[in-house]
This record gives sequence, C-alpha cells and structure tokens, in this order.
Amino acid sequence: MKKIVNICMAIWFLFFMFNGVIRFYFTKYGLTYLIYLSNLSLITIVLIYLIKVIKELKIQKQIFIFLIFVFFGIVIGFLNELKAQQVLFSLNIYLPFLAGFIYSYYYKTSYSVLINIYRIFTPIALLGIFMDYFYELPWQGYEYEIGDFSIEASRYWTTFGIERLAGFQRSSVESGILIFMLLTINLTIRLYTKLKASAFLRCYDFILNFLGICGIYFTTFKTGFLSIILLNILWLLIIIYRNISWYKGKIICRIIIKFQMLLLFIYLIIPPLISLSGVKFSDIKDEYLRILFTSYAIRLEEMWPNAFELLEHSNFTFFGRGAGGIGVAQKYFEASLYNPGDNFFVYIFVSFGVISLIIMLYLIIKIFTIDIDNQHNLFLLISLFIIFSFGATVNVVESGGLMVIIAVLLANYKKNKFQKLQIKT
Repeated sequence: MKKIVNICMAIWFLFFMFNGVIRFYFTKYGLTYLIYLSNLSLITIVLIYLIKVIKELKIQKQIFIFLIFVFFGIVIGFLNELKAQQVLFSLNIYLPFLAGFIYSYYYKTSYSVLINIYRIFTPIALLGIFMDYFYELPWQGYEYEIGDFSIEASRYWTTFGIERLAGFQRSSVESGILIFMLLTINLTIRLYTKLKASAFLRCYDFILNFLGICGIYFTTFKTGFLSIILLNILWLLIIIYRNISWYKGKIICRIIIKFQMLLLFIYLIIPPLISLSGVKFSDIKDEYLRILFTSYAIRLEEMWPNAFELLEHSNFTFFGRGAGGIGVAQKYFEASLYNPGDNFFVYIFVSFGVISLIIMLYLIIKIFTIDIDNQHNLFLLISLFIIFSFGATVNVVESGGLMVIIAVLLANYKKNKFQKLQIKT
C-alpha cells in the first residue's frame, strides 16, 4: 500500500507543478477528464486509509477531529439552505489536507528523498519562471469550457503593467507557492535532521535557496516573497538558538522567535477587523506605494467587509455559513455573492462562526507555549508560520499546495511527538 500511496502523491505533485501545461495540452487534445487524475490520486490515498481504519477499527485522533469538523461544516451548510452541489463541492477543498496528513503520517518517503525532490524540482520551477519572463508561453491566458463553466488553464495578468509570471503553473500565486513549498522542505529537514552532504551539495542547496527567493520575487507574489524572507530569518534564529552557549542569548533568541510569530498572528487577524470600521486607503498617491498596496487596499475596503456581510445570508450566523459558504464553491453555485476571502481568519469565521474563534485561541496559545527545545515542535512552528504569514492575504484553505505542506508538517509533528512519548514510556 505504501508504494501505491507514494505513486498517488507523486502524481498529485507533478500535476500541481505543471498544472498550466497539463491543462493546456490535455484540453487541446480532448483529454480534459485526465486533468482530474490529481484529485483521483488524493481520493485514492483517503480510500486506502479508510480500508486501514475498517480493518483495524482504529482511527488517528487528529484525522477524526478533522473529519468531525468537516462534517459539522456540511451540516451547517445544509441548514443554511446552500445548494447541495455547493456544499459537496467544498469537500474537494479539504481533500489535499486530509490526503497530505495521511500520506505523511503513515506512508511518507525518507527525508533524503524529499531533499532530492527539492534539488531536482526547484530548478525546473525556476526554469518555468525564466521562460515566462522571456517568452510568451502557449498556455498563457488559455481558457477551456466544462459544461457551462469557463476555466483558466493558466492565468495571464499584469499589475500596473508588470506581468505576473506563472511559469508552468496556473497563476503567479501558485508558482510562488510551489517554490516556497520546495524551499520549506529543504529548510525544515536541514533543521530537523543531520543528513550528511558534500561541500558541493551544501553550496548547491544554499545557491538554490537564494535563486528560489529570487524566483518568488519575479512572480510578483508579494505575500510569498515576504513569507520566504521571514522564513529564512526564522531558520537563522533557530540555528543561532541551537548553537549559542550564552544562556541570556538563548532567552533573547526565544523571545525574538515568539515575538515574530505573534506579530504575524496580529497581521493575520487585526486588519480584517479594522476593515469593519470602513477604513479607506484608495487615496494613495505615490506610484510605488500604489503598486505595493493596491491589492491590500481592495481587501481592506471591499473584500473583507463584504465577506463578513455574507453572514447576513445565513440562518445560523452563530455557526457561520458552513462548508461552501465562502470561496470557490460560491463562484460556481452562488456567483452573485462570490467572495474569495483572502484571509485565513475571515474564511474560517464566515464558514464556522464561533468555532473559528476557538481555533484562533488555540493557535495563539500555541505561540506562547511551544517549546523550541523539542525537535518535533519545529514542524508545528513552521506550520503555524505558514498559516499566519500566508493566511493574512491568501485563501490558505483553498490552496492545495499550502494545505499539503501544512498537513505534511503537522503529521510529522504529531508522529514524532508520539514516538518520543513511546520512547519515554
């Protein structure tokens, strides 16, 4: 079963990496149905785990909690009289996290294989960005039809005349997320393990990390660029913390790390709340500032206030609109109210109401209580970092790439924590 699961995960990754290219050629040659092999591969992983649960009559606790959470969202969605297709479509959104967690907790490959994935596929992703910068790729701006819906194979768009480079992906955002995922794999494994590498490979990894940062910059994906810079700073702080012998220096490093996480949490949750006051940023005159903050101003002035107003179209505002009540499911089945959310807190608050506040409370408690000295907590720390940094302006829940990397990190955290407890007992 492990071999099948690893093949399924490889299929998903390759489809994610070359999403724009695959959609272009498959639809062009009448093979549109093959596009959904990536989803089928994730479903296969979940089904294999379901067979395991039925045989052993035992389910992993975090997976059970997640499924209860999803079931709750579905029930609330139906009680709010959302269309059945809309609610059920949302199950596709939660699939990457579930499959990613199952894969990493039970069937994952070795850390050395993951490092090799970083070394092989990061240059390929960067090649896509390079080609997109100098050439007009055939899949740029290509759209295809499925039923009554028009779907972008690869989005072509500009910001103030600057092209947003997608490479082999469907959009510049996905391209930035892909490179971020690959760089995160390298940085995390380097912190957690002591894999031996030659001087050449260490130099290669360092240069590749730098080029990856440059690649994200050229996608013009500002959140991705800020996140990878801050992740490298976090990585450096952890390295210093581990190697410094001065006790007060360790305390300072620990405070800086937690303060960085706290600032990111504030950046995630406070601006959407400020948006409810009717704040306006549309009068920015400086051209450079307009390029930097126009999209953020749109979120503050329009997107986030409108997202909160979706709760007015709810029978149970206290528990939110339920699964499918915000985001891509609306785009297809509730177009007049469509709102992408573009913020982790906004998305889960509109979806799950007061339950989301419990989740946010849990996350903030983790910031203050996490013990950096425990190796397994590294995975939790970086998963929280991704949620906070990307979640401030990106719909993390509906990003398959981010959901998979977060799931992989959390599964490693839980698995290694459990193994450590077993050793103690």
